[in-house]
Formats: sequence, structure tokens, C-alpha cells
Amino acid sequence: GAASSAASPSGFQRYCVHSAWQLLHDCVLAKRPVLGKMAYKARVRRVIKSAKSQTVAGNVAKGLRGTCKRVVAAKGAAVNG
Repeated sequence: GAASSAASPSGFQRYCVHSAWQLLHDCVLAKRPVLGKMAYKARVRRVIKSAKSQTVAGNVAKGLRGTCKRVVAAKGAAVNG
């Protein structure tokens, strides 16, 4: 079906999902008042600079590096997983 042929998310998309979840959790689920534009930008910068965010980014990069190694080993052929 269409769902099975969908491409897996890129590393950037995975990282964005993590960051968006952090922002949603901190703002909406904590029932805090809505932030203004400048405060929201500052919040985004703070989330991106956090140690957890850097760890997630590193793990995503590790996964992409492993996929690249498998593609090179397969001489450019597509790989799964």
C-alpha cells in the first residue's frame, strides 16, 4: 500500500520532531501562557542548544553515517534498515 512505500523520515525531520515535541511539551502541556514572537524564538534557541537536543542530533547523525556506510558497501545500491 501507500503507507508501506512511504520514505522514512530524514535525519533533519527526526530532529525537528524531537524539537517540536519539546516545545509543545514545555508550552502547551505545562499550561503556560502563549509566548510572544521574540520569547518563542528565544525558547527555540534554548531548546536547540540544550544538551538533550545535542544528544539527539548526534544520534541522528550516527544513524545517517551508518546508512551511508551500508550504501557504500553495497556499491551505491539501496539498503534497508
